[in-house]
This record gives sequence, structure tokens and C-alpha cells, in this order.
Amino acid sequence: MNTQAVPGVVLITGTSSGIGLHAAVAAARAGHTVVATMRNLEGARALRDAAATAG
Repeated sequence: MNTQAVPGVVLITGTSSGIGLHAAVAAARAGHTVVATMRNLEGARALRDAAATAG
């Protein structure tokens, strides 16, 4: 049995902070294409910073 995940597209809501932010970064690190959404676009900087730090 192959336990390796096949990279795909992941939709994550609430990515401006907290678990949504961390899940988005983790999914991207795992090789997935992440569609990240948030209600307050002022939180987008935190996501951009976390993505830049994670590479």
C-alpha cells in the first residue's frame, strides 16, 4: 500500500491566522497547490510572510 499523498489542489479557509494559516503553509510544504481564502484581507500579510519564510 502506497501511503504517500499525491499532490493536488487544497482549499483552506480562514488563512489569515491560526490553524488555517498553519494548515495552508503545511499543505504547500507537502507539495499541494493551496487556494487560501480569508474574510479580512488585512491578514493576507501574515500569510505572505509565512509562505516566504517557509519557501
